Amino acid sequence: MKLNNRLQQSLLLLTTAMTILMSACTKEGNGNNPGTDPGPNGQKLSKIEHTDGSFEAIEYNTNGSIKKITNSIKYTGSTQVNIFTFAYANDRLSELIMEDGSKMKYVYTGQVLSKLEFYEPGGNMITYYELTFKDGKLWRSDAFYRIPGTPGGISSKVRMRTELEYQTNGNIKKTMLYFRDPMTDLLEKTDEYVMQEYDNKRNTTVLFENNPFILLDYMNNFNNPLKVLHYNGAGHLDETTTYAYTYNSQGNPITRKTVTVIPGSPDDVEEVRLFY
Repeated sequence: MKLNNRLQQSLLLLTTAMTILMSACTKEGNGNNPGTDPGPNGQKLSKIEHTDGSFEAIEYNTNGSIKKITNSIKYTGSTQVNIFTFAYANDRLSELIMEDGSKMKYVYTGQVLSKLEFYEPGGNMITYYELTFKDGKLWRSDAFYRIPGTPGGISSKVRMRTELEYQTNGNIKKTMLYFRDPMTDLLEKTDEYVMQEYDNKRNTTVLFENNPFILLDYMNNFNNPLKVLHYNGAGHLDETTTYAYTYNSQGNPITRKTVTVIPGSPDDVEEVRLFY
């Protein structure tokens, strides 16, 4: 995906990151046809376009579930294109498949999504995530993976953890990231993201930007973030990110300006356009 910092990568623990509300515990992590919800006023997001020419295009099946995502990233002198296709079984998301043959499998315990398994093109599992739900919301995700250069299989120890806290209205309040220190072999807190402000309109991009892997129906009820504070593991404020939107007549965002302020560095500004 175009966005690639640790928070957004972990929102695979997302989120896990960065984003999860459920209106009923009976839908907890059920994976039923992600994307079939028609969205605000029936509009479904079809493209996210960045000012540098990078984009993400979404295609849907006739029943409204997500069929394919094409992610095109512009670099200096080159473009990288990644295509993700989605497979379903018994009306539930079962696999996400990449062009090179690598894939992610969705594992359910009863009706609840409990595990995500990553496989390389040869078929070997290289990473898996265990998901824990509490009160109908994703609470924690633990990552287990092979350590490069280390013989043997996947580590039996949690290598990365994401924990989420929620506001009373269901928006994410805080996301905390933990990584195992290779020197001490201890799981240590490295980042904390505080979602300080949201608007009052429904977020249409969270399924696609923050995490290309967990595309489930319970991720459809967040508002658009307005201000996020990023602290390091010691509690020092490392950066502040603010968002500004314009909306169409249906109330869905059609442009977004992101400004990230890091003390001592020039502001980083990014603009995107959203199509439905």
